[in-house]
This record gives sequence, C-alpha cells and structure tokens, in this order.
Amino acid sequence: MVELVRAVTGWKVSLWELMKVGERRLNLLRAFNAREGIGGQEDELPAKLFQPLTGGASDGLVISAAEIEGAKELYYAMAGWNVRTGVPTRAKLEELGIGWVADQLGEASVRGG
Repeated sequence: MVELVRAVTGWKVSLWELMKVGERRLNLLRAFNAREGIGGQEDELPAKLFQPLTGGASDGLVISAAEIEGAKELYYAMAGWNVRTGVPTRAKLEELGIGWVADQLGEASVRGG
C-alpha cells in the first residue's frame, strides 16, 4: 500500500503515516456519528451470534453478551474512546491533530471515562 500511494501521489509517506491517516479517518467517522446521535449503544451484534455453535471442535461454545460488552469496553479504551459512549476522547482527537472536532461534539461527549 505504501508503494502504491508513493507511486500514485509522489508523496514520500511511511507505513506509520498511512496508519495514522486511517486512525484519523476512523475517529472522524465515530465523531460524526456521535454528533448525529449514533454512539456505542448501536455497536451491537445480532442475537444469532449468542447462540451455541453446533458441530465440530467448537460444538457448544457460546459467547455471552457480558463477554462481548467487556470486549467492547476494552476496545474503546484501547482506541482512546470514552468506554461508556464509544465517542473519541478529546485527548485522542488532540493526539491525531484533529482536536477541533471535540469542540463540535461538546465537552460532555468527549470526556474520557
């Protein structure tokens, strides 16, 4: 991907820079959705995925809603998002050089937690 971007644009970018572009993109998408009223409460899996598996080595395995909720909170924390709301924190937005986005969301939305 790095070579492709370099060839097409002539930019001397690194893999790290492209990864940061992707991270900014994801955080901008999350912030936009939060501004429009879509947050972590919409990050849900269909009920079908909580049913025990059948057949093979995984027969009977099941993941509980509590396990998924714990994993979701861990993911939010690792991403630098508010663990209750799934909204990027001001600190994360500032780290990515897009702190102005936090002003669009309001302080309560981007407070860590």
